[in-house]
Amino acid sequence: MSDGVMVACPLEPEAGHFPTRGVFDGMTACMTLMLVQLAAGRPIRGGLDVGTGLEIDGELFGAAYVKAYELESKRAKHPRLLVGQGLVAYLRESLQAPGSQYERQLERKLANDMLAGLLKQDEEGEWIVHYAGPFAHKLAPTFVPDLLDKARVFTSAARAQFSIGTDDESRKLFDRYSKLLRYLECAGP
Repeated sequence: MSDGVMVACPLEPEAGHFPTRGVFDGMTACMTLMLVQLAAGRPIRGGLDVGTGLEIDGELFGAAYVKAYELESKRAKHPRLLVGQGLVAYLRESLQAPGSQYERQLERKLANDMLAGLLKQDEEGEWIVHYAGPFAHKLAPTFVPDLLDKARVFTSAARAQFSIGTDDESRKLFDRYSKLLRYLECAGP
């Protein structure tokens, strides 16, 4: 995709790798990208989910790719990072990871951290990466507040620009930036 970024990790445990860590790393990378892009005035939207996948010659094929694409292209509608039900279910299952080894303990903690702080349901009931919430502030306290201030300035200006339009496209974009601004204004440590 010319305007897309794909973040992928295997969900099958192997020596030295436990999948929940890969999911956490991917989600925090997406959180950071969202904050930086909004602060720079380049809003993005995305979809994150789990599913089967196959890599052939550096290209990814399968349900994981399709689910993420459908979340972004059909349901996101405004700048946000939607999370699919498959990923939410995967994290809930990871909370029950059996075993007392360090990796299993860390897997349960990361799953809990993601469900309790890095994800939330938005005003439309969609699961999103909560890139402006307390967990983001905890992960990066030195730069999140500044990025959020810049994101609010950009979003407010974009909303104001579309508020004066009378065509359907302007009304649609005004509504979308209004939702984004409400999210940003309610977010914080």
